[in-house]
Amino acid sequence: MKSKWTFFCFLLLFSLMVSGGDFEIGIDAEKDAYYNTLTGPSDGWLYLPPEAFNDNGSDTDPGPVDEIDLSANWYSAWDETYLYVYVDVVDDMVYQTGEPDYWKNDCFDAKIDPDAYVNITSEVFCFAMTCMDSADIDPSLYAGVGNIVETVGGGWTGTERPTSEDYARALTENGYIVECRLKWEWVATSSKGPIYPTAGDTYGFAVSIHDNDNGASARDNSIEWAASLVDAVWTDCTYMGYMELLADHKINYVAESLVDPSIAYPDPQIYIPTITTAVSPPSAVVKNFALSQNYPNPFNSNTVISFNLPSKSLVILKVFDMMGREVAVLVNEELAAGNHFRQWNASNLPSGVYFYRLQCGSFTETKKLVFLR
Repeated sequence: MKSKWTFFCFLLLFSLMVSGGDFEIGIDAEKDAYYNTLTGPSDGWLYLPPEAFNDNGSDTDPGPVDEIDLSANWYSAWDETYLYVYVDVVDDMVYQTGEPDYWKNDCFDAKIDPDAYVNITSEVFCFAMTCMDSADIDPSLYAGVGNIVETVGGGWTGTERPTSEDYARALTENGYIVECRLKWEWVATSSKGPIYPTAGDTYGFAVSIHDNDNGASARDNSIEWAASLVDAVWTDCTYMGYMELLADHKINYVAESLVDPSIAYPDPQIYIPTITTAVSPPSAVVKNFALSQNYPNPFNSNTVISFNLPSKSLVILKVFDMMGREVAVLVNEELAAGNHFRQWNASNLPSGVYFYRLQCGSFTETKKLVFLR
């Protein structure tokens, strides 16, 4: 009994020391391991397909042609300070114009109703990010850059504004990535908010991905998640769906209106990711080999291990016990360059400390993880 208690104390102490145990999201336009644990709208991951276009397109160009023309994966999380957002957009023509109206550029555009029970539906808090920053474009186009911009009846609390630590972006081979964190205390309108979040809270929410395929001073069309796919969602909370804050930093997205329960998107299944592969959606160009700390850690049964490849490589990813015995082979194949992840289920093994090792040619890196039943 004494030896078992000593071993348990050792594991508990180690779990406090090992990195990766706490919830942490880096704002760097790289997909954090946490997002790889999401499964769909019920915990924070929305897939916006080309058929989810709203009514701001033209008769001849109502929406995207296909997923390559425009589609997106929206990953999100929360804690008591921030709403975290990572958006991976597939867009075959990425344009940043000099238009000061951010929505005329390629961008994401999200809306929040801080209090759906205050009967002022015209007050909407919006935040958005354009596809490119001033470092990516000609100075003549700077007016079109939007970094967590806010519109329509809202106002930042006090004098605090977002800084470069609150957002990041990257161009990819297939489109672009935008990532940000939004302080809850910023989310306010003249009569609503700010937000002081707790698990179980619900807030009106909608998100649009705007598409400009010709570099002109107008968007072509937009895809959207909301209770009703209309452009008017930016000025009327009635058309919003809602977000429900869950425990463990998760978010449940429901495409039904809190203001008018009769308004609900009839086919919410289109927002459920239909393809789950070991390769994350197209991401920023990877420059170096890297092995990330598993998440969660410590874990019970399932954990996710992420790694980056700067080039096509023969990859071997194995797990070993404290005695150096091989207990699992997660990868033994040639993989394309990019961000990859593997999920490991340790339910058939005893609790304890394990090691996982990534080998790619001359590159080798090993990290520890803790399995606690």
